[in-house]
Formats: sequence, C-alpha cells, structure tokens
Amino acid sequence: MPRPVTRTCQHCADLFQTTSARARFCSDRCRSKAHYAARVGRDVTPPATVRLVPALDQADRPGGVAEAVRQTLADHDAMGSTLGPLALHLARIMDASEGMSASGVAAVSRELRATMTAVLGDAVPVGSSPIDEIKRARVLRIADKGDA
Repeated sequence: MPRPVTRTCQHCADLFQTTSARARFCSDRCRSKAHYAARVGRDVTPPATVRLVPALDQADRPGGVAEAVRQTLADHDAMGSTLGPLALHLARIMDASEGMSASGVAAVSRELRATMTAVLGDAVPVGSSPIDEIKRARVLRIADKGDA
C-alpha cells in the first residue's frame, strides 16, 4: 500500500494528504474550478485570506471609532464592565473595515450601537454636574412622552 504524501493543491494552495502519485487538487471542487479556469483562460484562484478582525492589543487609530468609544467608556467609568471590552473590539473592527462589504460594516455598526446602549444604559458621565443630570432627566422625560 502506498504511503500518504502531503501535497499542495494547484488551485487553492492548501496542503492535502494523498496516496496517489497523480493527485494535483485537494478536492473535486478545486479540480473543476481549475479546469474551468484553464478552459476560459483566466485565473479563478481564490484571493488570499484577509484578516478583518484586529488584534485585541493593537493601538487605536487617532480620530477613529475605537478612540471615541474608549473615551466614552472612560467618561462613564464603564471600561471595566463585561461589555466594555466587547464595545471597544467592535469599534476596532469598524476602524479596520476597508476590505469589508457595506452590509458587513452596517451589521458591525448596529451591533456596536446595541452594545454601547447596553453598556451605558442610564449611566451618568463621571464628574458630571447636577445641572447636567437634571437636563438629561428632562430630555428623557420628554422623549418618553413622545413615545407614549
């Protein structure tokens, strides 16, 4: 019995195990895509994977969404909350959204908004004056009356 050999797929460049000396592709799908590409005379090799999710320890881009979220969380003393780091990570994804589709950006944006709402809730910024709290309460009362 032949020994298994590790080869590189000629279409997607993934490594695969085979016992055949003639195997060139990792799957039937890659074989047919490569055959189609040769027939029509163009390259249909999948693009290299792009990492859209930034590392957790990366520095925030000045003037970016992550910097604004970090400042807001610090102002409300919410960075130590359970959802604070999640909100910051979502903001970093927003900052690194160059290769992301518009619907992907919209989905991350909605999730960031929902997370920030959950984190902050009715939180009052640290160091806010009693006058600011009264104004804020008044705005909330007016908004509640408009919804009713």
